[in-house]
Amino acid sequence: MRSTRSPHRTAALLAALACVLAAGCTDDVCPGLTSCGGTCADLRSSPANCGACGHACAAGEACVEGACVSLSCTDECPELGALGCAPAPRNGLMVCVDFADTDPCLEWGGYTACNEGETCEDGVCTGGCADECEAEGATACDGDGYRECGQHDADSCREWSDVTPCEDGETCSLGVCSSEPCADECEEGARACHDDAVRTCGQHDGDPCLEWSADDPCDDGETCVDGRCEARQCTEEHEDCVCGEDECCEGHCCPVFFICIYSSPDEDFCPFGEGPNG
Repeated sequence: MRSTRSPHRTAALLAALACVLAAGCTDDVCPGLTSCGGTCADLRSSPANCGACGHACAAGEACVEGACVSLSCTDECPELGALGCAPAPRNGLMVCVDFADTDPCLEWGGYTACNEGETCEDGVCTGGCADECEAEGATACDGDGYRECGQHDADSCREWSDVTPCEDGETCSLGVCSSEPCADECEEGARACHDDAVRTCGQHDGDPCLEWSADDPCDDGETCVDGRCEARQCTEEHEDCVCGEDECCEGHCCPVFFICIYSSPDEDFCPFGEGPNG
């Protein structure tokens, strides 16, 4: 019996077969993969077809994201949690971590840019200035008077003004001079954070009540946690730890595959597999 298959259909089938057998052809035969000589391969991780069909990695190498990398390695940084400066043109801090990659070595990660006017040197951002107070025009009591937040010197940052005394018969409470009775704002000796500054509860103005002190800013490279200043690696959740494997936990960049636990200001934030509580 004479075949009813048309020459055009036969040519199309032959072309499809040739595509499957040709290196680098992707079709329904290998959904999401690449057909290399008739074998389905993931070019991102196949040692025999790393990055391209037929490109085999050498002995002692693995295929990672389409590139052959050596399984032997050396640490890029001295110890877990150490801080260093990012290579130029970046100007900021990086933290020493052990990422979930194919090697057992330490790598730099978790980039945090220095503030404007600062320069990273030996793992510390130095120079420049920092705002001493939160908002232009805010006031805070100081003895029998108050200070105002604003531009009171030559730098570009906000600071507290000199003390403006209250009138006779007035005392300062909550940043305002008044002759009215006062009430305690806090418990004596308590500590609290306000942005990256520490406040303490006590007698800080002319009335007989307890109040929060003016902000005592943390040093450059520190953040306030539970009323104490600690070394800072990041400030915004997900934003400052640019590596997708990192989270920002209480001012520290922590790989997501490690538990980020906070116990006390004297404990590590990123225990790298072992938390402060075991």
